[in-house]
Amino acid sequence: MNCSNSIDLTQTIAVYDLPSAPSITGEDTYCTGEIISPLVAEGSSGFGIYNWYEDVDLTILLSSQQTFTPNEIIGESQFYITLTENDCQGSAQLASITIQACDIIIPTAFTPDGDNTNDSWQIEWIDIIHSNNEVSVYNRLGNLLYKSNRGAYASNPWDGTFEGKIMPIGSYYYLIDFQDPGFQNLSGIVSIIK
Repeated sequence: MNCSNSIDLTQTIAVYDLPSAPSITGEDTYCTGEIISPLVAEGSSGFGIYNWYEDVDLTILLSSQQTFTPNEIIGESQFYITLTENDCQGSAQLASITIQACDIIIPTAFTPDGDNTNDSWQIEWIDIIHSNNEVSVYNRLGNLLYKSNRGAYASNPWDGTFEGKIMPIGSYYYLIDFQDPGFQNLSGIVSIIK
């Protein structure tokens, strides 16, 4: 007995192109304290899912939105963005922003009274912006009370003492030698108050 059986089957297969890496707007350099604008990803087709990653291996997902606002971290931060269309993820695009300390902040007074609040003269960002700085503090007679190590003021700021003794309430003169071409040395007065 001969049997014949024929089946006609058809299958539709959709083949999609991989989406191109998205273009990015908003890359910029900011100063600390500035409002950071969001990074914006744009694809060629105008639709799809944008994924923002922290690492080049695309394992640490930060966001799945078209825009992403980075945190304020001093230095350059890099992000990797992909576009997924029709369940196909395209190659990653690199985006970066830079946050820099644009100016040092020099307090005019501090209170070295041992309460763990404002006990030393903190000059913010000085070692980051001027890595060869030297800070000196003098009394009103011109006697040197304090001198920082070059580029390491933040690790040992002036604590209002001289030879282990707290200096009296009053005004003291400082000189900041930036040792940085294009920057003039700064001098001024810092006061110890209680």
